[in-house]
Amino acid sequence: MDDQLLDVGPRELTETDFARLLLLLLSPDIDSLEDDLLEAGTRGLPEAEIGCLPSYPFNTEAHPEQLCVVCISQMESREIIRALPCRHKFHASCIDQWLRINRKCPLCRLDASVAGPSAFPNS
Repeated sequence: MDDQLLDVGPRELTETDFARLLLLLLSPDIDSLEDDLLEAGTRGLPEAEIGCLPSYPFNTEAHPEQLCVVCISQMESREIIRALPCRHKFHASCIDQWLRINRKCPLCRLDASVAGPSAFPNS
């Protein structure tokens, strides 16, 4: 058996590890998981485009108990969150890491690019 598969001790997650874990957790179709993993490293957004997505401090009074599905933790007051064109919101640091390797929203799979004509509809 591959030694790397047996190494289950604590270690730093690489971007590839992170992408694989997220895809395992969020993939609605397990049969397409292999294709998703193979494409994960080639379909991220450029840094400049990620930086164009709106970000702002989270307001717990307006939205109590909102969860960031990327890190699976509660959003706290004044943490910087980022909104995608589909209107899903995440911790900015979490979704930025995701978008570097995958240009689609981890919840609804819509393209997160701000370059398209449908970015931020009805805003």
